[in-house]
Amino acid sequence: MNLTASKFLLDLALWGASGLLAYAFRKPGLITVGIPVNVWGYLLLSVLVMVALEARYGLHRQTWQRVGILDLNVLARAAALATLVMFALGFIFQTWLQLPRSVPVLAGVLGFVLMGCAWPPVWRASGSDFGPGRNASVC
Repeated sequence: MNLTASKFLLDLALWGASGLLAYAFRKPGLITVGIPVNVWGYLLLSVLVMVALEARYGLHRQTWQRVGILDLNVLARAAALATLVMFALGFIFQTWLQLPRSVPVLAGVLGFVLMGCAWPPVWRASGSDFGPGRNASVC
């Protein structure tokens, strides 16, 4: 698997994990009871939204350990747009999702932080992609 495909899958996994973590923060009993179907539905919608935004903003082509502020701005815009879309979808599908209103906001912030952190599998290839000395990671 090439670096772009692995980065794409890593970003989607981190975005999905941020949604699951946001639910776990809002409803702490979620983990012990099991993950309900509506949470899986929210995660599926969230990942589908991020797939579209990954393609639109080219996030999968970035390695966030060595980037500039402008690159982090692109990530922030994508995370904010995904948060707004998921917030709107939360209102539309409220009866089915039973979504606490703070989950999309928490998921957006967590997604930005998780995707913006420097992750070890990406460190090795980042020097050749963006050049040395540019480090503006979120973490």
